[in-house]
Amino acid sequence: MSNIARQILKILEAQGNEMASVMYVLDQLEQAEIEFSMAEFDDAVEQLRKDGVVRVKNSAAPRNNWQLQRQ
Repeated sequence: MSNIARQILKILEAQGNEMASVMYVLDQLEQAEIEFSMAEFDDAVEQLRKDGVVRVKNSAAPRNNWQLQRQ
């Protein structure tokens, strides 16, 4: 699991069962001074989704409208 994926999980775990917007997650990553590209972020979210660890709501919408939830 990549560092960005671990950081995303850490942010979502802090949310509990609540959904977190992608913008919130990105803000939290930037505040933690994690360096990443949007392609790396997208790949990490997709891998977490495939692994069944994260649920993506509104995945057909543009990325800014996605809602993420730890499963």
